[in-house]
Amino acid sequence: MASRSKQKGDRDERGFIARLAERDVSAHRVPLSGAVEGYEGDVIIEDKYVVECKVRARGFQQIYGWLEKHVDFLTIRQDRAERLVVMRESMFIRMLLKFLGRGK
Repeated sequence: MASRSKQKGDRDERGFIARLAERDVSAHRVPLSGAVEGYEGDVIIEDKYVVECKVRARGFQQIYGWLEKHVDFLTIRQDRAERLVVMRESMFIRMLLKFLGRGK
């Protein structure tokens, strides 16, 4: 039987895919993700976009705190690295739908 951590990650990946499916966005889990070379990421969206899913009990508290300040996006960057943009799942799905030509 898989560890609790692996089970939690699997549930999160399935939940993310279900949220996308509600909006008719095709997505699937990557078989053997992280276990075998050539199987990158956890989820593939529309057969082209690779997503890595991470779940932590309290590991992202500060990020959530910054987003609670009613901002749409959060940018984070370590020294000498490319900036990352963090957003809520609902905003991501709205933007993805527009990008795919299916949004309002």
